[in-house]
Amino acid sequence: NNAFKITSTATDKTSGLASHDYKHSDESSWTTKSLSSSSTVKSDKIETGPYKTEMNKSITFRTYDRAGNYTDASTNIRVDITSPSCSITTKPGSPDGNNGWYKTNPTLTLNYSDSGPSKISDYGLNAGSKSYNKKTTGSQGETTGITWYGIVKDGAGNTATCSSNTIKVDTTPPIISLT
Repeated sequence: NNAFKITSTATDKTSGLASHDYKHSDESSWTTKSLSSSSTVKSDKIETGPYKTEMNKSITFRTYDRAGNYTDASTNIRVDITSPSCSITTKPGSPDGNNGWYKTNPTLTLNYSDSGPSKISDYGLNAGSKSYNKKTTGSQGETTGITWYGIVKDGAGNTATCSSNTIKVDTTPPIISLT
């Protein structure tokens, strides 16, 4: 999820290097770095990037020696800079009691999405903490108020946190005694 560069190092100790090229999977032609025609070029580096926009493609490096031999090496380039988003909803949607209290125990659901190329890898819905535990629903219980937290992480390590309003639940009717 951060900008980076790729460095390819080629070495040929026998006839020497002739060219060192690279091509991305979405390109039709090679970018060539021609080297000296002398056999003194035994090692060379190519640096590509910085890669800082979202992508999912590969890059292939090809190096020729002066005898006409070549070697290819490839790697994938996956960049995801978009953080996921999340929200917590309650069912019922708003308190069914007076003064902001729920009379019935609400169900909380963690909703999340990610528009980046990597997918959601971890999520959690917790009362009072921000940790991953793979829960998508929770139950409030009787209390004077709990704030629930949601946390979501994608495969690139981008995270999002969200919290609910403090939810107050009182499912027990008052007690009356007559004397």
